[in-house]
Amino acid sequence: MSAYDIKNLKASIPIGILAALLMVTGGMHASAAAEPDVFNASPRAKPRPTLVVVPFYVEICPGIQADRNGLVGASAAIQHCLDKTASPWTIPPGTYKLDTALTFHRGISIQGDGVAWVADLNVRGYDAHWGHGLIYAGYLPDPVEIHGLRIDGNGYSRRGAGRVPFCDGTGAASYGANLVLDNVPDVILDRVVTTNAPCGSGMVIIGTRARITNSHFTYNGTQEGGVKNMWSDGLTLLECWNCVVEGNTFVNNSDVAFVFGGGQGTRVAGNQIIQTTPAFAGFMLDNFNDSRSGDFRGTVVEDNWIDCGALQCSFGISMGPHTWYLSKNTVGGVVRGNTVHGAKIGMIAQGAGTKEFPVVVYANDVSSLVPDGTEVEFSCGARTTFTRAANPNSFLDTGGYASWSPAVHVLCP
Repeated sequence: MSAYDIKNLKASIPIGILAALLMVTGGMHASAAAEPDVFNASPRAKPRPTLVVVPFYVEICPGIQADRNGLVGASAAIQHCLDKTASPWTIPPGTYKLDTALTFHRGISIQGDGVAWVADLNVRGYDAHWGHGLIYAGYLPDPVEIHGLRIDGNGYSRRGAGRVPFCDGTGAASYGANLVLDNVPDVILDRVVTTNAPCGSGMVIIGTRARITNSHFTYNGTQEGGVKNMWSDGLTLLECWNCVVEGNTFVNNSDVAFVFGGGQGTRVAGNQIIQTTPAFAGFMLDNFNDSRSGDFRGTVVEDNWIDCGALQCSFGISMGPHTWYLSKNTVGGVVRGNTVHGAKIGMIAQGAGTKEFPVVVYANDVSSLVPDGTEVEFSCGARTTFTRAANPNSFLDTGGYASWSPAVHVLCP
């Protein structure tokens, strides 16, 4: 079509239709070579709008605004609300970037449904004991409650050589925890997600009467590349007396999915632990090398489901500390009605129980993918698999429910 033809065509088209054509095509220019063929152009050639995410500020507590699109650091605003706003504090849904670590200076109830706190790439903690933990609450007289909040440690981006000093294989792994609740009573955590901690733990708790329910501990730390100190527990219950941990889900954590260091009268029930990536254990009763009580008298671990996939856990349920260190035995506890599948050693007792207070163990359904006696790789090299194994210095009351192989497996998670 010549420039003359186009000129006559323009004159013959009603002005409204011509305006629409100009809007769609970006206009007809004087040069015929520059004019698009509006009649034969493919719909695929039409320019498409580009979605640009920009900061969007909302009032997160009275008089305080923060970007809920996760582009601008929100820690200062969140810290103000933690310190000053009335409890309960309901946070508007959104993604908020943590550019500095947070500290609870008082007890507060947080309603965080639809809210994600995501660690910035270079965020650092500052607590003297816990180092670079992302969120810290310690020695508070009043309880902390968190409902529905998602805490994302951004470990995929933060860990690694040249990126995060405490996770490069030379620092203390505990300094990468997402959330630390240190000697806070009556903690309530419900429908909380803690995920992608760079190392250490998704959550660390020392306290009494804590209630941890319906929460998710997922993808914390890694064993990829065999670099030390980048692994992470899902939940590190260092010491918790008269607590409840029930109805939670643990997926692909990289150290011990759920490790418990001591606490009388605690109930651990109805939790699901799933490992399709390597972990040292699904669940463990420990004393952290005598740094915790290891006292489980009156504590019941029941009706938990542990699926280690294709030998992804060294141990499904580990009782006693001697698989890691030769500290004193743990004391008491009841472990019953749990299901364990696919671990290299389904249940293991090494330094578990005492003559006066044995571990009561019965009615656990344990299945393995390989016959007992098969050699597989552990952290220390090739060792033998067992469905159930106990060393001579463990004290178990099995009631004759199942047979246990006598085996020593120490210092080798």
